[in-house]
Amino acid sequence: MMHGILSLRCFAERKTALVGLTALLGWFVLLPLVSAAEAVASKAAASSFDAEDAPQRFVPLHPRTEDDENRLEAVSLFAAARVQEREEHWHRALRLYQRAVRYDPRSQPARREAVLLALRQGRFSEAARYVGDAGWDAADAREWKDMGKLFEESQHYAEALCLYRRARAAQDDEHSAGYIVTCFDVGRMAFISGDFPESAAALAKVMEALEHPDDYEGLAEWKRQSLGAGPKNRGDAARIYNLFAEAFLSADRYDEAAAALEKAAQYAPDEPAHAFRLARVEHARHHPEEALALLEKFFESKQADQGTAPYELLSKVLADLQRSTELVERLAALHQRDPRNALVTLFLADQYREAQHWEMASPLYREVLTHAPARGEDRGLSAAASRGLADCLHRLKQTQPLLMLLGELAGASGSLAQLGDEIKSLADDADLVTALVEKARQLHGADPDSLGYGPRLATALLALEAQRYDAAEEFFDWALKVKREDAKMIYLFWALGLLSKEQNAEAADVLRRAIDERAATNDDPTLHYYWSRALLAADRNDDALDAARHAQSLNRENIQLAYQVALVLYVAKRHDEAAEAARELIDRFDEREPSDAGRLVLHAARMLLSGVAVQQHELATSEEWLEQVLDEFPEDVGAQNDLGYLWADEGKHLHMALAMIEHAVKAEPDNTAYRDSLGWIYHRLGRHDEAVAELEKAVAGAKPDGVMLEHLGDAAQAAGQTDKARDAWQKALAAFEKEPDAEKIKAVKNKLSAK
Repeated sequence: MMHGILSLRCFAERKTALVGLTALLGWFVLLPLVSAAEAVASKAAASSFDAEDAPQRFVPLHPRTEDDENRLEAVSLFAAARVQEREEHWHRALRLYQRAVRYDPRSQPARREAVLLALRQGRFSEAARYVGDAGWDAADAREWKDMGKLFEESQHYAEALCLYRRARAAQDDEHSAGYIVTCFDVGRMAFISGDFPESAAALAKVMEALEHPDDYEGLAEWKRQSLGAGPKNRGDAARIYNLFAEAFLSADRYDEAAAALEKAAQYAPDEPAHAFRLARVEHARHHPEEALALLEKFFESKQADQGTAPYELLSKVLADLQRSTELVERLAALHQRDPRNALVTLFLADQYREAQHWEMASPLYREVLTHAPARGEDRGLSAAASRGLADCLHRLKQTQPLLMLLGELAGASGSLAQLGDEIKSLADDADLVTALVEKARQLHGADPDSLGYGPRLATALLALEAQRYDAAEEFFDWALKVKREDAKMIYLFWALGLLSKEQNAEAADVLRRAIDERAATNDDPTLHYYWSRALLAADRNDDALDAARHAQSLNRENIQLAYQVALVLYVAKRHDEAAEAARELIDRFDEREPSDAGRLVLHAARMLLSGVAVQQHELATSEEWLEQVLDEFPEDVGAQNDLGYLWADEGKHLHMALAMIEHAVKAEPDNTAYRDSLGWIYHRLGRHDEAVAELEKAVAGAKPDGVMLEHLGDAAQAAGQTDKARDAWQKALAAFEKEPDAEKIKAVKNKLSAK
């Protein structure tokens, strides 16, 4: 991966001087800053200039539009980024390129450099945001392929597809091996991305070329290396042709799918698997009889390496034949023939459960659990069987067997996560929860040793989910008595469960107890971090700050711990200290934190700093922090709204602000703050009737915000709706008097008295 990044940067650095100059010149040529008429006027003025005349202010014949200003700003940003890049300040250069793209989305040079520099710094998700359709040029197809490979390796498949397309388009010779191999890359990525028609079209070219390799320069050697005679090669060849078949089948190209399957079978014969794959094709062709015959051939082999897909296909085929009543009988026969086949057992159990034959499904689920855990790849089967069995035992009201099942799950994994949504179904049944708690108490009362760690923890977790907090505490305490070595995990499950139910003070008490009992080692910040979160949620800000600072002192290299300190200070309205902590975080981590999680924390820190600046009436500072957020996260609707609102309030970049706010409203149409921003910018643009309509939506709630009401009054007054304006201002005044806010009160009173 590093080699790929370095090769990209070497290419960029070789072109730095030439491309930089060319890009700047090209940009200025495209930018209509001075019209031809202005040039003529300027020349005429110069020829008649009298040195004794007082210089006159230049007034262009055609003033710059907002778009012109934005493009000029983008040029300046691009030039500044070039300087930073040449001085090897990669981080600063990246931000400037990103901002240049925002101010001029048509700037392909800036987009290219943003991608290259983000890749250089290992910030793949960030680079992906600037790929788009990528209209910019690279030196050759190899550069595009190198970038595509980086995105593929980082699992950004849509971006990889985009770049592989460009690599293919950059090749003139469609009969070269390079072109065909790139088609293969396009086909793979299109398949992963779900674009099956494109995938099939690209892979059809590859398959055709493989059938006639001598017609393609260099392809025979690639085919020999990839699809040669060795066992590994033959297996790879079979996988390639099976991919072709999947793409063709998904694109409804059935004849080609069948042909590809035949080729796969030639390279790696597997008659049962081949029969199943052909059955899928015949089913898609609406040939259910042929599909059923092929499926029966597969079932005769007792293979189990195709998952539950063969049984699902059997269900569909029988439905097509109007013979669905045969499904259970056929599955039962398959199970009898091969009772250790966990897949057919699970599928049969599911059919019984769907038919509400829970007493017949239960033993089958137990069979799956008996066999599946022996193999790691069967964990999914085990989880599915556990969910099914829990549901059956619930329906059958078999309390003790259900308690033991839950205990096995909790004892093995420390949670009931395997049950998925089934845990909510259990917790919502009040009678069941009561019965399970009482059964656990009975077992413990008769013989405490008979109730192991698993059932104790399971009962605690279920009681917590059901909001039976006293019972949860009772059984968490019992779990702690038998497994002190897992105390940290038990306390965290307990506290985080309480936090999820907004039992914040109780969660804080649990974490305080865990700390007092030394459930974690002295150098582990985990408990103090979560304690700080719980204390903050419980409005105990000073205690939350102490806990956050202690957690940070244990690990100063953890960005999340640093942010928690800044967040607590911000919530406590200690704005100067919050800003200092957030700036320190950015200074320490911004240039060396490439992970997605870390970048999100930095994003949050910048949003916090923007909020502090607004509170301190430093609007230019707030704008800069929001600009930085959008440089890196251009689709962040919260930042788009906030920056758009500030710009609207100041009467600048109005059309750019409008686009951002409209995007935010489209993303979250019920967000009243975004509606207020949209109404306000309509007002600033002179679209007063539209402004009133949007602002009325913003204040439609039970407790409208005073600022929004004031905005409505301003817009209504400008629209000539004086009664509505007075009513809105009076409501705004009442809202401000509750705070109270002397400055806002005075402003609204002035508006009311001016009428």
